[in-house]
Amino acid sequence: MVEKISIIVPVYNAQDYIEECVQSIIAQTYKNWEMIIINDGSTDCTDDICRALCSKDDRIKYVKKSNEGVSKARNMGLEMAKGDIILFVDADDWAESDMLEVIVDAWRPETDLLMFGFYEIRDQRREECQFFDKNIQFADGHSETYNKQVLVLNILQYYRNNNKKALREIGVPWAKAFSAKKIREHNLVFPEEMTLYEDCIFLMNCIPYFDDIVYLRQPLYNYRVNATSICNTVYKNREICIRNFKRRSERVLDFIEKNYPDDDLMWDAFCQMRVRMICDTLWWAAQEKNRENREPGYNYCQKEAYDLTQNYPVSLLKDRVYVWLCKHRLFGMIILAYKLLYWIQGEQYR
Repeated sequence: MVEKISIIVPVYNAQDYIEECVQSIIAQTYKNWEMIIINDGSTDCTDDICRALCSKDDRIKYVKKSNEGVSKARNMGLEMAKGDIILFVDADDWAESDMLEVIVDAWRPETDLLMFGFYEIRDQRREECQFFDKNIQFADGHSETYNKQVLVLNILQYYRNNNKKALREIGVPWAKAFSAKKIREHNLVFPEEMTLYEDCIFLMNCIPYFDDIVYLRQPLYNYRVNATSICNTVYKNREICIRNFKRRSERVLDFIEKNYPDDDLMWDAFCQMRVRMICDTLWWAAQEKNRENREPGYNYCQKEAYDLTQNYPVSLLKDRVYVWLCKHRLFGMIILAYKLLYWIQGEQYR
């Protein structure tokens, strides 16, 4: 018997969206819930709006704190949560009115994680989205319990030799319902030193402890693609990105060594993840007009490439060539190849 659902909402400068988000929870057909709003130091009118909403419904708990990042805010929500099921909702998103009722109906005593479909809102267009391929056979026509290795590989965005490739990146905390008991038992929290990929790391760390994982195809969540979100803002800061790339590699390495030390697919996924981060960094560095501004990115690429060639088996030939070029700082050749590829595709290299 599920008694209560806790909905954790971290918020930062979301005055244009937070009321719609909160009202979508107030309007739920299932009534036994608590909403925990953590205001992470907003400087706009978010505080006034949240206080007004909180005064109208005693199921809403509200905390205003100094700006310390979304991980700290979510972890504070986890500490305060009293429910049997925990959901994370972003402040610029909203829920379908029957989201909680559908979750409760699908939830079994042994359920640890329930994932579900969602709508993506982009430029006023609303599109139904699924995390997993429609060709997957569902046990009862609606859902299926997934292999945990498949989930981790998808979180790491590794799809080769994986016949259950996710249609969308699953390494996000929203559109998921978590067992509060398992989170508390294993002290599962978001990494507070990270401002990128922290949600992927949290979900990845949950999987080994979750025995019953279910995917429900019904779309219950509305995800708004927001160009001004914190994530998109952080991506523009190259120094912060490189720092998070390094921390992501460290966290994933620790995870694989602890949980999948003899799994070749996991190590292959780890290498491919690092190659992608080298590619991203080189792409950004190449766009810097000032050579001095390019050096931090180039240095990161060279160090990562050296470590990969010395310590890990990079399986794909194209990746081995790419890493070898970066190791020897032949960045001009890679950029030239980029430009040639864009020319062939009829696009402009930026």
